[in-house]
Amino acid sequence: MIAESYFELRARLGATLFSLSKVAEESGIQPGRALLLRQMVGSLRDPFLFVVAGEVNAGKSSFLNALFGEEFCKADVLPTTESIVYFKHAAEPRDVVIDDSFVEMYRNSPFLRDFHIVDTPGTNSVVEGHQEITERFIPMADLVIFVFSVSNPWGASTWEFIEQIYEGWLKNVVFVLQQSDLRSPEEVQAIVEHMRVTARKRLRREFPVFPVSAKKAFVAKTSVHEQGDLLAQSGYPDLEKYISGMVGATGSMQQKFRNAIQVAHAIMAEIEGQLLETRALLEQDRKVLETLDVEITSHYQTTSERLHPLKATIAEGFRAAAEKTVAAIERGTGLAGSLFGGKKLVERTGEALAEETSRIGREASTRMMREIERELPALRERLDNIVKRGFRLAASDENDAGTPKWLSAREGFSDELADQCRGALIDSESVEQLQQLVASNRKGTRTFVAGIILGAAAGGTGVALPLPALAIAGGSVALLAMLALALFLRRRRKKLRAFLHDRFTRAEESLSRAAEAGLTSRMGKYYKEFLSIFETVRAFCERQRAEYQPLLDDMHNLETTFAEIENDLDKAGSD
Repeated sequence: MIAESYFELRARLGATLFSLSKVAEESGIQPGRALLLRQMVGSLRDPFLFVVAGEVNAGKSSFLNALFGEEFCKADVLPTTESIVYFKHAAEPRDVVIDDSFVEMYRNSPFLRDFHIVDTPGTNSVVEGHQEITERFIPMADLVIFVFSVSNPWGASTWEFIEQIYEGWLKNVVFVLQQSDLRSPEEVQAIVEHMRVTARKRLRREFPVFPVSAKKAFVAKTSVHEQGDLLAQSGYPDLEKYISGMVGATGSMQQKFRNAIQVAHAIMAEIEGQLLETRALLEQDRKVLETLDVEITSHYQTTSERLHPLKATIAEGFRAAAEKTVAAIERGTGLAGSLFGGKKLVERTGEALAEETSRIGREASTRMMREIERELPALRERLDNIVKRGFRLAASDENDAGTPKWLSAREGFSDELADQCRGALIDSESVEQLQQLVASNRKGTRTFVAGIILGAAAGGTGVALPLPALAIAGGSVALLAMLALALFLRRRRKKLRAFLHDRFTRAEESLSRAAEAGLTSRMGKYYKEFLSIFETVRAFCERQRAEYQPLLDDMHNLETTFAEIENDLDKAGSD
């Protein structure tokens, strides 16, 4: 494609300018800036203007068809050879006759999006129109192509026409020697040299001369199969390379690009100024939120450290209650308790221990929560002041109806801890084992008491009859039974105490874990609710960041892209 690198660069610049226009709109600077950028995008798309001149039958139309690989210049459809034909792009083909000597032809050709073509009358047919062509098209043409036929490259009218053109307008001129395939390479080379000599003599300067074969180039470009050799033989690749280089290095086009980039930099500086304040606000928001987080986290950690005295208080209270329970069970499993005590000793003492521990947990947690509660107003005030300074917004003004109440959190935890204390004591398996120990103790005690009674009765009978042997034997049995009972009760008490100590140690550990987990959970839940007071502030900061951070990122990307385009533009200018 002719000037492919140029059009790629133009497309990148246009897309980048359009992206900048969107950023300009979103940044809130003057609305006219975005409009200016989009107008610049439109001006970048202005097509190049090619003016083609030459004598009648020099092969101008065939030359253009081959240059663009599409047959949109047909001699049999042109109004007259005396008309200037201006080819432009349009979705629907149409011809607009401006006057007797000027016709605009609109064709749906992709090449006409980037190139406008002026096909002039034959220089040997309408001499009086030459001045008009000179005044209207030559000065603004990006490239003037003079087509000569290889059969008659010395036609006087074309050379005379070139001589009439103001010397300052002959900036981008190319000579094309058409139908070069009709002559041998040696003949073509001789003609090219002669044209250069003629140019030096008549015009006092030389112009690039390209011998081409439009026929070969057109066939090569429109064939369904690749025709690289045929295209190379046509001479068009050298011509197209020259045109591409000329298009990319055209001073006016380079300047247009640079002007657009210069304007873009000015607008970017304006956007940067606008976003500078935004960047500072975002940074301030971040610092305020960090301060809130640090303040609340510090208070939470301080509060959490108070778990230790709370756990110690509950543990001490539980140990005292447990000792009472042990004493009660020992009384219940002693001699009198075993003989006359109720059957629900374990249930009664266990319930009493649970109630006592629950009371201890409730009182300890309530006392601790009240101490924490006294500190909350000061914390709330500090946080409020942070928000006011940072956002000019009082936390109490936001979501006041949803502000969590510490009293409900305190009471909820006290009830919860009381239940945990009740449920963290002896498990059902331990209760069953304790009941078995108590039952076994009672059974043994009653057995030994029965032996004492029987021995004493036998001894009394022996004294009364009198039967000395029976009296001695009965007394001995009674005495031995009493000694065995004392030893049994001692061993059973030791075993029962060891069992209760082991189970209550486990219960104390379980209770400690339950208290810590309960307080941690309750405190975490409360602080989460407490932080929700400031969710409006957080949401505001997130909206600000979500709105402006993409703009900051876009600006960074645009700066990088413009720098790359300028670098490529410098390379194109130096080539």
